Amino acid sequence: MSLPIYNFIETMNYQFIMRCLLCLLCLLCLSCTDRDSVVDKSKLLGNDYRLFQGTPVWNLAKAVQDENTSEIIRLVRDEKVNINFQESKYGQTLLMLSIVNLQYSSCKTLLEVGADVNIHDTYSGKSAIIIAAAVFNDIDDNTRFVKLLLSHGADPSDAEVGDRKHGHWTRFTPLTYSTSISKTRLPIVKVLVEAGANINYRDENNFSALSSALLASDYEVVLFLLQKGADYKSVIVDRAKYSETGSKVYIQDLLREHCLPLNSKEYLQKMAVVEFLKAKGIDYSKVPIPDFVVKKAKTMYPKDWQQYLEKN
Repeated sequence: MSLPIYNFIETMNYQFIMRCLLCLLCLLCLSCTDRDSVVDKSKLLGNDYRLFQGTPVWNLAKAVQDENTSEIIRLVRDEKVNINFQESKYGQTLLMLSIVNLQYSSCKTLLEVGADVNIHDTYSGKSAIIIAAAVFNDIDDNTRFVKLLLSHGADPSDAEVGDRKHGHWTRFTPLTYSTSISKTRLPIVKVLVEAGANINYRDENNFSALSSALLASDYEVVLFLLQKGADYKSVIVDRAKYSETGSKVYIQDLLREHCLPLNSKEYLQKMAVVEFLKAKGIDYSKVPIPDFVVKKAKTMYPKDWQQYLEKN
């Protein structure tokens, strides 16, 4: 390549890079401007920092959103900004929003300068650790926010407070919330139990962590809870509360209802729970098989559904 052509290409590359940087700068400035534009807070979701717009802590909210830890420290220590201020729609603190938005640096800094871990929001009555128990991302095992909060005095057995609202009929603890959200929650469950969480807490609807894990068919968590002392003799769910034909359902009944592919990971985990119960005197094989389970077995294994039911 000749030198003039090489110089031309280098010049074009430089210009392209500068244009990209200029565009990024413009976007950043625009985002900052948009962030300060007045919004209708009634339309904002619970993870939006603009919920704090127009409040005495708006500058702190922006620093938390930007993960500007030095500015967070300055505003709290020098300007005495109220770090525990709760926005008016959901009653959340900035600590809560830092967790919802997975901003670990901001969360850590807020705790270090005195954020209260035990405040509850005014929407569903959750505290920071109950919120953290539901955090999910693909980066780690999702325990770091829970561990951080526990190290700053959060209560592993905390429970939601206040009246129950439509859509929030149960009263969660960190443990019951973590077991009800999705599968693969074992790491958080272990951290909470090891920190002293009450395994056998039951809310006013008689729901427990074991109930939640069973209803989610998360047998890995179910077995762990059983091994740590979860009550396996009490009612898991009372369907009579929700249906005239409903009845009280125990752990062995719920296990019988779950049809899983033979030798799948979930099936093997379920059978490990069955073996645990057998050692405790509960014979799963004697539990009647519901008609809908027979119907499902015929769909899954049309040629040998009877053999399947003997193994499942």
